[in-house]
Amino acid sequence: MAIHSSEKQNKAEEQQMNPIAPIQINDLLNDIAANDRRGDYVAPNAGRAEELGRLIASELGAQFSRLAGKARTEGVNLLGPVWISARNDVFSRFATDQIGSWLRTLRRQRPTEVEVALHNTVCSDNMWGDLCAFAIRSSPKTEGATATERPGTPAAAQGKMRDRQTKEFRGPWKKG
Repeated sequence: MAIHSSEKQNKAEEQQMNPIAPIQINDLLNDIAANDRRGDYVAPNAGRAEELGRLIASELGAQFSRLAGKARTEGVNLLGPVWISARNDVFSRFATDQIGSWLRTLRRQRPTEVEVALHNTVCSDNMWGDLCAFAIRSSPKTEGATATERPGTPAAAQGKMRDRQTKEFRGPWKKG
């Protein structure tokens, strides 16, 4: 019993040191660093980004979603990508710090949907594998916002921006 309570105390102390990233996210990152490895480096399995995305989304009161198709049409925000060391001894600490920073930003934005990318850079051109790419996409809270609309801009001004873009697209020689 004493071991179990000391583990809880250690996790509580860890949470106090980093109040931004919840314990579940820290546990997942530690699990990735311990189990998803290629040699001495962390190489997250394919499902880990979705697992992390679901935890981050639940922390924000949003839902996990694939946002690649919405990126150009609906004004999806992109945080990152950043490069995190894939060394298994520092991976979870660097990822936790980055998530904490992004959570502060995302809490202000209050997104409705979140998607996470997390993968090792090993490919045919880069056999080092010493870095992990990490990024978060989020959809804005405002419904129907497009990439041209800016938060805080009056609706009439946003309409003028759309009109101006439409005219530019149609060309100066066409009316309408």
